[in-house]
Amino acid sequence: LAKKLAAGVTGVGLEVRVAPHGNFGSDFAHARRNADRYNRVAVRLGLRPVCVLTDGSRPYQPHIGRGEALAALAAVLNGEPCTWLAEHHQLCRRMSDTVASILGIDISEPVETAKLRGAHEEMLAAQGAAPSAFWDRAEAIRTAPRTTVSAERPGWVDYDLGILRTLLVERQVAGSDPRSPSDPAGVTLLVRPGDHVETGQPVMAARAVDGAGFADRVRNCLRISPTELRRPIVGACEIVAPGESSRPLEGDFLSATRHV
Repeated sequence: LAKKLAAGVTGVGLEVRVAPHGNFGSDFAHARRNADRYNRVAVRLGLRPVCVLTDGSRPYQPHIGRGEALAALAAVLNGEPCTWLAEHHQLCRRMSDTVASILGIDISEPVETAKLRGAHEEMLAAQGAAPSAFWDRAEAIRTAPRTTVSAERPGWVDYDLGILRTLLVERQVAGSDPRSPSDPAGVTLLVRPGDHVETGQPVMAARAVDGAGFADRVRNCLRISPTELRRPIVGACEIVAPGESSRPLEGDFLSATRHV
């Protein structure tokens, strides 16, 4: 909220990622209470807040890590996202549109990708960064060497994001790459949660200076079940706004499931 006040904005949209490692709570009931608390404080500060709760226990898209996030953003801004990333992009647009609608902002005209790219580069310039540096870094991440992690047995795939997050934070703290101490490692998921794989099929691609060593540790976050898993529904979201009952985010491709 301090950032919003410093920036001088009045309408505030916040994504609350609900997961064991989430800041607002490990389950939707806990996160919903903290979202309501956040909203009440924001109102007292003269802001107009809207929280969107999303299921952060499963990967939203395949690019995990700081550098990978830059590469994913570059792919979206270039109009070249993979199917999984494109679905996440659409979810982000739907969340933004919903927040704008609640705040009474006109969203009748869709924002084209070219305008998003232009706004992103203006933001970089405003913060004293060269847009070319962003594109160079994103390309360096995209083309960096990676070590493949393959399935050791057939089954249905899932990932423990808590373990993966811990591994990445450890690498960031250690700063094993002197060229980029804050971004020494990342992971790209090659298979969606709930998909079936065969023995030897590539499942993840790990980026790190010690590629094989890091890949061996990354394998600990991989779960392969002999029985079919419930496939996570993209966009199972909930809106928490002042003066409204919590409700699911609506949309053709989104879940209408209430988390209670």
